[in-house]
Amino acid sequence: MTDVPLAYDQWAPADGRWSPWVKPVLFHPRNWSLRLQVISSLPEVDANWAPPADGSWALVIDAPGTESLSLAIALARRGWRPVPLYNGVPSMLSPLVDVIPLIAGIEALGGELARLPLKPDAPPVFLLDSRRMSGMPREKTFDNRWVVTPQDLPSANRLRYHGITQVAMVLAPPVAEDLASVLNRWQEGGLVLHHQISAERQPLDVPRPRWFRSLRERFLVMWGLRRSSAGGFGGYIPEPSKGGG
Repeated sequence: MTDVPLAYDQWAPADGRWSPWVKPVLFHPRNWSLRLQVISSLPEVDANWAPPADGSWALVIDAPGTESLSLAIALARRGWRPVPLYNGVPSMLSPLVDVIPLIAGIEALGGELARLPLKPDAPPVFLLDSRRMSGMPREKTFDNRWVVTPQDLPSANRLRYHGITQVAMVLAPPVAEDLASVLNRWQEGGLVLHHQISAERQPLDVPRPRWFRSLRERFLVMWGLRRSSAGGFGGYIPEPSKGGG
């Protein structure tokens, strides 16, 4: 089985322009050790809809579970650099979001990804799990719900500095509120947004969201989520203690 340093280098090569944005949570040794299942391959998907990997586009995939990885490897074969942003901690203790298949998928695809002739400045395809806020926290469950923030992705200025002027969002409508904050900032920063549905690409306008426009609003959205001491989001909800009268 692939060890952690090798797997991380496969997805975040040292010379990769977008490697600093790869979330290390699923590569943490404690989390990586939970990959009890083995995925030999993922379903093949069509990526002929993708714009040319000429450096003027970035992609964002917000799909459930390993669907984002299936799309990622198909796009990597066309010259795109996958950038996993998964930030939920895995657990065997009744997790609200099962991310262990993501670890297995990352391991299964790492070898092929490393063999592809991707350039260090290959355009990015940012990977999110659309299930990140699924489930209802309750006692004796592991609450690993998470959100994406503007700080988790490059700014519009950085993307434009590297020649990126357009972004295609591969997601099912509506746009999740946490992601809308990122997209609105990109939009205000001069990037042209598109919504990619199968082979059809449409203009996308993202109104200013209610949240994330200030530290106070960000705190309100993050309130109730459980940060892990090892990074990312995840914490066990214990059964309430029963005190005597």
